[in-house]
Amino acid sequence: MTRIRVRASRSYDVTIAPGLLDRAGELLRPLTKASSAALICGDLVHPLYAERAVRALEGAGFRVFVKTIPHGEAHKTLETCAGILSFLFENGFGREDLIVSLGGGVTGDLAGFAAASYQRGCDLAQIPTTLLAAADASVGGKNALDLPGGKNQVGFIYQPIAVLCDPELFETLPAREMRCGLAELVKMGVLFDRGLFDSLRGGFDPARGGELVARCVELKRRVVERDEFDRGERRLLNLGHSFGHAIERASAYRLSHGEAVAIGMAMIARAAAERGLCSGETAEQLLSLLRTLGLPTDCPYPADKLLEAVLHDKKRWKPGCGTEARHDGLSPRRGTARRGARSRLQIRGAAPVLLRRPRRGALRDSLRSSFGGSRGHARVSCRARRVGRRFRRARTHRADPRRPRP
Repeated sequence: MTRIRVRASRSYDVTIAPGLLDRAGELLRPLTKASSAALICGDLVHPLYAERAVRALEGAGFRVFVKTIPHGEAHKTLETCAGILSFLFENGFGREDLIVSLGGGVTGDLAGFAAASYQRGCDLAQIPTTLLAAADASVGGKNALDLPGGKNQVGFIYQPIAVLCDPELFETLPAREMRCGLAELVKMGVLFDRGLFDSLRGGFDPARGGELVARCVELKRRVVERDEFDRGERRLLNLGHSFGHAIERASAYRLSHGEAVAIGMAMIARAAAERGLCSGETAEQLLSLLRTLGLPTDCPYPADKLLEAVLHDKKRWKPGCGTEARHDGLSPRRGTARRGARSRLQIRGAAPVLLRRPRRGALRDSLRSSFGGSRGHARVSCRARRVGRRFRRARTHRADPRRPRP
């Protein structure tokens, strides 16, 4: 059993081991005063695992109420969540009770949003059933719902009391769903861990599922602890996601999240190579790995169809907000933050970065993803902020020579 402690606004353990579903009640009982538990699960997961989860929770003394929701991104809406909130109210749930998410990323988002908002917050536990949710979505407290105009536009950062990852639940995943999870593993390897990146070159070994999930969780834990509320370094984890969300929307969600993010990473890698922010060899390494894992790398939609969605993406870079460190694709060893200067970029198993003063219209010109740090993440971003302060002071001195020079 692997246990990883996440120290955030609410600290909790991510536990990874085979057979955890049958021990869910035993592991959750000491963490909550709840007498009732609402099990939120998707309609595909319900016939596979709901009975076992109910048995485990009832064995620990919980009164269990099951709410089944439709699967798929198209149902990650306020209307679906309203149904969950009404279900909680009709069954007499209070703020001291527990919501348990059993499913993939969509189920986790809906259950997390309901837990954060019902009576201003009740306990939440995550039991992910997909590789994507276990390695990424269930950890870090993010949950969000879609609006008609854009993906993940309304939500909370609300930490659970526990995350229980049972790799045995991946055995029933369709091959396409498993590949979608691999896209997030590739992303973490690109950003932080060359060893993880290289280990995927030979394909995915299901026997190592728990080990790979644990590595991704550990990498994400470090980022979340330093930037829980997504104001800086945590934006690194958005690699490929601005394009990816736009592609999902353009496909009417026929392309899955993992497939769309894979295309988004490929687009960023190509653009970074063309602009000299990484070598062509770096971009080709990423594209080759994505293809090896059976993930798409070519966008089937024209740029003008993606532009509107990208401009409404919540992670977009906004001009006029000071000196920025922006993430463009595969992490630097170190960067310089001199005004107007580009850092010399190398591969560390991570991503090229450009540090410079923002230029109006840059998003429209390049459709770049937002960035907030690198692996000296705090060091680089602090450097950038210092440069911004010096520039503003110097500009003030030129406007009023009587003021002392900084």
